[in-house]
Amino acid sequence: MKKASSEAWSTAFRRLAMAVIALCLTTGASYMFAIVVQSDGFDWLDIVRIALMAVASFWLAWGGCIALFGILFPPEERPTAEALPEGRTAVLLPIYNEATGPVFARLEAIMKSVAALPAADRFDFFVLSDTTKRMSARKNSVPMSDCLFARTPVDACSIGGANRTLAARQATLRTS
Repeated sequence: MKKASSEAWSTAFRRLAMAVIALCLTTGASYMFAIVVQSDGFDWLDIVRIALMAVASFWLAWGGCIALFGILFPPEERPTAEALPEGRTAVLLPIYNEATGPVFARLEAIMKSVAALPAADRFDFFVLSDTTKRMSARKNSVPMSDCLFARTPVDACSIGGANRTLAARQATLRTS
C-alpha cells in the first residue's frame, strides 16, 4: 500500500513539474512574441494574436515536457497476467469490392500468427462479404470456398487442430 501511495505522489509531482515548466516556456514565448508584435503599435488585435500564440506554445511545450519526462523517467515494468483469457474473440474481416487474393493472404498471415499464441483456440475468424459487383462476388466465392472446405487441420482456415469456422456471408447482389 505504501508503494502505491508513493507512486501516486511521484506521478502527481512529475505532472506538476511538467505544468510549471510548460507555463514558464509559454510565458517566455508569449513575452517575446509581444515584444515583436508591439514594434508597429499595439491594439486589440495584438492581444488576440498573443493569446492564440500562448495557447499554441503551451500545447507544444506540454508535448515537449511529456516527451522529456518520458525519457528521463521511464515507466516501471507492470506485471502481466499469466492466465489465459476466458472468453472467445471474433476477428471480423469485411470485404467490399476488393481483390480477394491479397485479402485472403493477409487473413492467412493473421491466422498463422494467432495460431502461435497459447490461446489460439479462443479465436474465431469470420469473413463478411458485402460485395455489390457480380464479378467480385464470383471471385470472392472461390477463395472463400477453398478456405471453408480446408483440406487438412493445419490449413489456413483450421489452424493448430482447432476446428474454427471461417464463414462468409454474401449480400444480395443488386443488378446495375
